[in-house]
Amino acid sequence: MEINTLLTYIGRNCPALSCWLASLETDQSDRVCRDLLDTANPRIAVGRVEDLLGTDGGETVRTILRDERLRRVFLTTVGGSRFLFSILCRIPESLAPLFLQEGCSIRKTRAIMERELRETYEGLGNSKEFDRMLRVYKEREFLRIGCRDLNNLAEVEEVMAELSDLAAAGIESAIQFHWKRLTEKHGTPEGLEQGLGFVALGMGKISGRELNFSSDVDLIFIREPEEGRTQGPEPIPIAKFYESLAQSVSRSLSDVTEDGFVFRIDLRLRPEGEKGELVPSYTNALDYYLGWGRTWERAALMKAAPLAGDRKLGKDFLQELEQFVYRKHLDYSTLEEMRIMKLRIEAQLKKKPGVNIKLGQGGIREIEFFVQALQLINGGKQRRVRSASTLEALDLLRETGLLDKQTTDALRSAYRFFRKTEHRIQINHQLQTHELPRTPEDQEELARRLGYKEEPLKHFLADLDYHRRVVEELFSSMFHHSDEEILDRISPEAKRLIETIHDESVCKNLLEQLGFDDPLSAYAVLKNLVIPTDRKIPSEKARVLLSRLAPLFLDELLTVPEPEKALVALDRYIDSLFAHSSYFSTLLENPPTIRFIVKILGESRFFTDLLVRHPQAIDSLIARGAEEFPKSRETLESIVTERLAYSEDLEAEMDVLRTFKNEEILMIGVKHLAGEIDSPTARALVTELAEVCLCAAIDLAVKEMTRKFGEFDFLDPLPFVVLGMGKLGGREMTYLSDLDVIFIYECPEMQIGRFSTHEWFTRLANRIISILSVPTAEGTVFSIDTRLRPSGNKGPLVSSLDSFRDYHEATSQLWEKQALLRARPLSGGPDLVQQVNCIVRDCITRTRLSSDDVKEIARLRGRMETELALEDDLHVDLKTGHGGLVDVEFLVQAHILKHAYHFPEIIKNNTLEGLSALRDAGIIDECAFESLDFGYRWLSNLEDRLRIMEHRSIDRMPLTGEKLRGLALRLGYGEGGEDRLISDYFTITGTIRSIYRAFFGEPLARAPRT
Repeated sequence: MEINTLLTYIGRNCPALSCWLASLETDQSDRVCRDLLDTANPRIAVGRVEDLLGTDGGETVRTILRDERLRRVFLTTVGGSRFLFSILCRIPESLAPLFLQEGCSIRKTRAIMERELRETYEGLGNSKEFDRMLRVYKEREFLRIGCRDLNNLAEVEEVMAELSDLAAAGIESAIQFHWKRLTEKHGTPEGLEQGLGFVALGMGKISGRELNFSSDVDLIFIREPEEGRTQGPEPIPIAKFYESLAQSVSRSLSDVTEDGFVFRIDLRLRPEGEKGELVPSYTNALDYYLGWGRTWERAALMKAAPLAGDRKLGKDFLQELEQFVYRKHLDYSTLEEMRIMKLRIEAQLKKKPGVNIKLGQGGIREIEFFVQALQLINGGKQRRVRSASTLEALDLLRETGLLDKQTTDALRSAYRFFRKTEHRIQINHQLQTHELPRTPEDQEELARRLGYKEEPLKHFLADLDYHRRVVEELFSSMFHHSDEEILDRISPEAKRLIETIHDESVCKNLLEQLGFDDPLSAYAVLKNLVIPTDRKIPSEKARVLLSRLAPLFLDELLTVPEPEKALVALDRYIDSLFAHSSYFSTLLENPPTIRFIVKILGESRFFTDLLVRHPQAIDSLIARGAEEFPKSRETLESIVTERLAYSEDLEAEMDVLRTFKNEEILMIGVKHLAGEIDSPTARALVTELAEVCLCAAIDLAVKEMTRKFGEFDFLDPLPFVVLGMGKLGGREMTYLSDLDVIFIYECPEMQIGRFSTHEWFTRLANRIISILSVPTAEGTVFSIDTRLRPSGNKGPLVSSLDSFRDYHEATSQLWEKQALLRARPLSGGPDLVQQVNCIVRDCITRTRLSSDDVKEIARLRGRMETELALEDDLHVDLKTGHGGLVDVEFLVQAHILKHAYHFPEIIKNNTLEGLSALRDAGIIDECAFESLDFGYRWLSNLEDRLRIMEHRSIDRMPLTGEKLRGLALRLGYGEGGEDRLISDYFTITGTIRSIYRAFFGEPLARAPRT
C-alpha cells in the first residue's frame, strides 16, 4: 500500500484522523503515514487510531502522534493487538502514563507489583471490590508489558518473567486478602504457630517464569496442619478452612466478571488430579508422590517452585520430593514415557487442521521434553542441571557437558523464536491458542507483528520450518535402543506352558492341573510374561531377555504354596525391572537367585514390595551368596562405614543408609522364610541392624551440624544418649517396626554458636530423625517415634539428664515405669550411659507394685483388648487379643516391677529373657515358663508371617477364607491345614490366658473360644 492509497482510505473512513493529518505539513503527514504503513495491518491501525481520537484521550493521542519516537511505539501497540487497543478505549487515562510518561520503558519486579497491589487492596471492604481491583491492575500491566513486547523494548525472556511475576503477585495478594477475610470470620487454624500453613506451588510455565499472554497458571495448594479446627468466632475444620481459602483465591483470579479475569487457574496437577483434595495436606501429598507418583508427575514437579503463601513450607515440601523427582541412574522409562506422551499429543493434533507451534512436531513441547528428560536422567548426580527455566536449563546442560554448544544454541534459538511467535499470536485477541492463523492474510499480519518487513510471510515460514526441523531431529535422536546377544536357558517343566501359550484352551487346562484356581486370569498374566509384546519395556533386547527368563520363573513358581498369587507378584516385579533391563541378563546367569526371588514373591508381600521398589537390592544378594550369616555387629558397622566414606554429600549418605538397610533386611527375611532362623532371632537381627543404622545416622547428623553451624566444644564422646524403647529397646523389632527412642543430653547450659545447649541438641535430634525417616528414592531407613519421652508429645524433643531423672523420680506414671523396662541406651559415652541406666534401674526397683498397681495394669490390658483387639467369630488379634502377645509381655513386666527391688537380676529388656530370669529366680514355675516361652515364640512367628504376607503392621488373623489358607500353607500346615492352625492358636492362647489370670485375677473382656 502506498501513502496516497492510505490517505484515500483515511479520508473515506476516518474523519477525525483525516482532519488532524490535514492540519499537518505535508512532510510531517507523510512521516505519520509511513509509520502507519509499517504496522502489522495499516487499515486496522488507522481505524483504531480513529476510535481513540474519539475518546476522552483524544488530545493525548494527538500529542503522541506528533512525537516520532512515541508515535511508532503507539502505532505498533494499537496496530498489533486488538486486546491492548480495547484496554486503551476503556481506560483512555492510561495513554499518558504509558506513552507520554514512558511507562512502556519501565520494567517492574514482583516486589514492586506486590507493593502496588497491597497499597490498593488494604482499604477494600469486600471480595467484589478486591476482584475488580485485581482485574483493573492486570489490564494496566498487560498494556505495559504488551507494549514493551510488541515494540521489542524487552527481550522475550523479560516479557515472560514480567508476566509470571504479575501472576505471582496477584496470587500472593489474593492469598493475603482472603486469609485476612477468612481468619476474621473463622479464626486461625489450631496449632499454627507461624506463617499461613498454606502454600501455592507454581507448576509449569509460571515456576520457570515463562508465562505467555494467555497461559493458564498451574498451581498445587498444600497445607501443613493435618487436623483440627480454626479458633475464632465461627470455627470450622482446618481442611474446610484451607479449601475455602483456595476456592476464594481461584475465584478471584479465574472468574470471568464484567471486568474480565486475571489469570485462569488450573489445579488439575495436584495429587490424584480432579479426584484429589483441593488442598492436600503436606503428609498426604508427600505420601502420594512417594508411593504413587508417575513419570509425568516427576517431570511436572521438576518445574515446581514455592510461588505464594508460606514459601518456606513449599521449599521444605519440594526438598522432601527431590529424591522422587531425580533418580541416581539412567531411567529408560523416563525417555520412553515422554515419547509415548508426545505420540499421544501428536495423534490428537492430527485430527485438527493447522500448525500448532506448541504441541506439534518440532515445537515448544518437544524442546521442553528434550530438556526435562536430560534433567530427570542426570539431575540425581548433577544438581547443577536442575532448573525450572527451559532456557536456563539449556545453559546448565551445556556447562556440565551434557549438551554441545551447537545443540544448545539451536534449541535456545528455536525456543525464543517459538515463544515470541506465541506471544504475537495471543496478544492480538488474548486467546489461548498456539496455532498459526489459517489464512495467508492473517499469517502475513502475524509475520509483520514479528518484525518481518520484506516478503514477511515467505521469510517467516522459512524460519518456522527450519526451527521445527532442527527440534524434531534432536527430539527423535533421544529415543534409540540397541539389541545384544543373550543366553538361552529353558526349563523342561515350564516348557509345556511355553509351548501351549498360543492355545488358550490347552494352556488353561494345564494351569488348572498345576494348581491354579483361576486359570483364565492366570493365563492372561502368563501370556504377558512369555510374550511381552504389550509390556512396557525400554528395548527389544529386554523383551527377548524376559521371554528367555519366563521358563525359569515358571519352573520355580510351581513349587510355591500359592503359585497363582506368586505369578501375579512376579508380574509386578517384572514391571518394576523394566527400567533396569541389565537385571534380566544377571538373572539368566544366576538361576539360584531366580529361586530365591520366586520364594519371596510366593510367600511375602512385604518383601515383594521391597523388591519392586528397590530392585537394586538383588545385586548384593547375588554377590553374597556364600557369605556367612548372620553378620556380626562389627561387620555391619564396617560395611556401612566403608560405603559412607565414598559418599559425596548428605543426600548420597542417606541413600547409602537406605540401600544398606534394604539389602540387610532382605537377607534376614530370606533366611527367616527359608526356616534357617526363628522369629526371635530374626527380630534380634533386625534390631541390631536398626542400631547400626541409628548410630551411623547420629554420626552423619553430628557431621552435618558441624558443617552448618561450626565446631562445638563438647568433650569426646558427645554427651548425648539415644535411649531405645519398645521393640527397639527389647531387641524384638519386626520388619515393619518404628524406632521408639528418647533423646537425652548431659551438658551445662551454655551458648553453642547462636544456640543454647538445649536448642543445639534439639536440632541434632531433628537431623537424626530426618536422616532416618525422610523418604528418598531409596525409601526410608526407619520411622522414628518419640512419644515415649517425658510428657509425651507435649514435652521437649530432647531431655537433659537432670530433667529426665527428675521426671521419673517424681512425675512418671505407672505405664511409663512399665515402658522403662524396655529402655536400653543405644549410643553415648560409657559414663553417661551408666548414669542413664542407673536412673532407669532406680525407677524400676523403687516401683514395688501394690495390689492397686496390679489392678491398674490389668485395667489397662483390659482396655487394650476391648478397644483394640475387636475380636469376634471371624477374627482374632495375635497381639492385643485374648491370650495374645501382650498377655505375656504385661505378665512379665508386672512380675519384674513387683519383684525387682528384691531380685534386681530379673530386670531384662527382652520378653523372653525376662521370662527366663523369672523362672531362674523362682518367681514362675517351669511349667508356666515353658508354656509362656513356647506360646510367645509361636505367636511371634505367626505375627511375623502374617505381617510380611500382608505388608502391614497387622495382628488381626481371619478364622476363615483364603488369607487363612495362605497363612496355613506358609506355616507348613499343608493343604487343608486351616483347622489345625486355628486349633493350635486357641490352645496356645487359652493356656497363656490361664497363666495370666492366675496373676492378675478376674478374666478380662472376652472368654476364651473352645
